[in-house]
Amino acid sequence: MNKISFCLPKIIFSNNASDILIKKIKKKKCIIFTSKYWTKSNLFKILKSNINFIKVINNIKPNPEIKNIIKASLDLKNVDIILCIGG
Repeated sequence: MNKISFCLPKIIFSNNASDILIKKIKKKKCIIFTSKYWTKSNLFKILKSNINFIKVINNIKPNPEIKNIIKASLDLKNVDIILCIGG
C-alpha cells in the first residue's frame, strides 16, 4: 500500500502576499496549482519571475475534488513546495 504524508498548509492572507511568498519559497522547487484566470494576474506574473516553478498546473476548476487533483499524476520527489492560488 502506498503511503502519502503531508503537513497542514500555511495560509497567507496579506496585501503584500507576493513579497511574503517570494521570501518564504524563493530558492525552493515549487509546483503551482491554479486556474487559467489566475495565470493572467499580476500576482502570478510577479511570482513566476521570482520563484522556480518546476510545473504550473493551470486547469484547476473552482472547488476541485481531491480525485481531480490526484489525476495530475505528479512526480513529487524533487518538489519542496506545492503552492495553490485561487479563491
